[in-house]
Amino acid sequence: MIVRGSGVTAEQVVKDVSANISYFVPDPHLRLGDADSAHGVLFGQLAGYGEVAIKPHKLLARAEEEGHKLERVAEMGFDAVTPIHVAEGGLAAYLVMLRRAGLRHLGQVDWEVHIADHQRLQGIIIPTLGSAAEALASWRSAGIFHGDSQAKNMAYGSDGNSVYVDAEKTQFNPAEAVAQSMHIKDLILLGQSIMRRGLLNDRSPEFRLNFLVSHLLDPYLEQLHTANPRLNLNSIRSGVKAVWLEALEYWQSN
Repeated sequence: MIVRGSGVTAEQVVKDVSANISYFVPDPHLRLGDADSAHGVLFGQLAGYGEVAIKPHKLLARAEEEGHKLERVAEMGFDAVTPIHVAEGGLAAYLVMLRRAGLRHLGQVDWEVHIADHQRLQGIIIPTLGSAAEALASWRSAGIFHGDSQAKNMAYGSDGNSVYVDAEKTQFNPAEAVAQSMHIKDLILLGQSIMRRGLLNDRSPEFRLNFLVSHLLDPYLEQLHTANPRLNLNSIRSGVKAVWLEALEYWQSN
């Protein structure tokens, strides 16, 4: 995104928003990085709009497209962040969304848990993985493919229910071949982003793989199969497992 790796600072974006949309006061208690967002999203008070999250895009059409996708997800009956305005500034185009109080994402979970910590594994980690599997499967069953379901893009409200965020790469009811690859891609991204945060890093790659399969992949596939028993999910399972294991083995050797 424009804030990261572009030579444009967050301070410049704040000034651009204030000059082209409305006076914006960023929240000093929220970081502009992975703790709250992975895409240079700014949080704060926007005059005339209240508490907002503002996501920069390089193109106005991209900002408008993401806003429309979030609206479509909500129209399909899922909870999603609410877009309220799109505007073009001098440095970027901006998607303005209502800021959801208490919204957190899986990138903020402390995943660095060892095998001996049974209480955290059973009380936090396994239920969280199950919740993520349920959210992904419910979207898939409705024909929604997130496209970038890393831990930082799997969000939950204060009530513990999933909230759809970051619809930039989302697709709806893609062709079968595309759907198959997106099934695999989203599962790979989510599993890898969790394992890279240290989950069971005291165990072998094979042990970590089996844990992830048992508590994320298989629950996801079981829910999909329940919704549509005709689906052949074996190729998804084998494809995801192969990539997860390759990544785990690589991280261990480096």
